[in-house]
Amino acid sequence: GFYGARPGYAFKLGARGLGYYLEDRATASKRHDLEKDGPGIYPASSKPVVEETTRPSPPPHEESGATTTSSSKRPAPERFNPFDDLPPPTKSAKTTTDKADRSHPPAMPPQSTTRPDVRVFSPGRFEATRVRCLHVVRKHRNSRNPTTWRVPGVKVSRSVEDATAEVAEMRRRLVAAHDDSDEKRRAAFEALARLKSDCTSARKGGDLGFFKRGTMTPAFEEVAFRLQVGEISHVVQTASGAHLIMRIA
Repeated sequence: GFYGARPGYAFKLGARGLGYYLEDRATASKRHDLEKDGPGIYPASSKPVVEETTRPSPPPHEESGATTTSSSKRPAPERFNPFDDLPPPTKSAKTTTDKADRSHPPAMPPQSTTRPDVRVFSPGRFEATRVRCLHVVRKHRNSRNPTTWRVPGVKVSRSVEDATAEVAEMRRRLVAAHDDSDEKRRAAFEALARLKSDCTSARKGGDLGFFKRGTMTPAFEEVAFRLQVGEISHVVQTASGAHLIMRIA
């Protein structure tokens, strides 16, 4: 029968019958010299072929029952086993499952029906599609609309430098006083926005609600989306004035 393929051998009907024939002549010759080869192919000059020698027929006066021929052979080389250098087959471990387990499969955890506000840009990297922020803005005389809701009809006279310095000082005090708690920092930020912000969002503690990209001015939006939840930005300059931003979601 056919015993399967073995790397380096061809199972075929050759000059020495049906068997495994080494396809590499150099390897075949080496195996034959070590007397480990069975049927194979090798150069005729590398090893003499084992032949039978027959003695001449005995003279007529020998008994007719005597042996007329005798064979003188070299010890036959050991026939190789084409699988002797292969690892033994491993028995696959069968997992036994109780009938009760098969009839009652484990319950799957409930799946959430809400979609998270994230999208995948590359493996392991996520970016929010919308954020929620608080902010404080101090306008100056170079602002796009240099007026404040606090004093209607009166233009703001402070300089860019003064507005920037005020916002920077606000940040320093917020971080120094409430660096241990996001809740305390948020409460202090909302109180500061109600007291100092020139935006009408001050009435809501500076809360701008959720917004997506493309809603705010580019400079403001870039910083807002880069912040971590609970983090307060440095001074952000836009055409409206000098801002302080805190992301809350």
